[in-house]
Amino acid sequence: MTREPISKDDILHLFGALSDHAIVEIIQTGADYGTLSEAATYLEQADDVMGDLRKPLSGTAAIVYDIVAQEQGLYDEE
Repeated sequence: MTREPISKDDILHLFGALSDHAIVEIIQTGADYGTLSEAATYLEQADDVMGDLRKPLSGTAAIVYDIVAQEQGLYDEE
């Protein structure tokens, strides 16, 4: 069974507007749709009260999360 490559439309559907650079970075991770969905779910629950008790993201999902979080300004610049 082969994985379907993700498309720009898949990324925009899950994360909303992102720069072309961020989209290319996400595609280059090799993530599949399930991995994108996992990262999107985690982003949606970023302010969840139980957030600290959740299982941390790892692997490609964590990379995608970091790309999108940076793009959306979720990380404070120090």
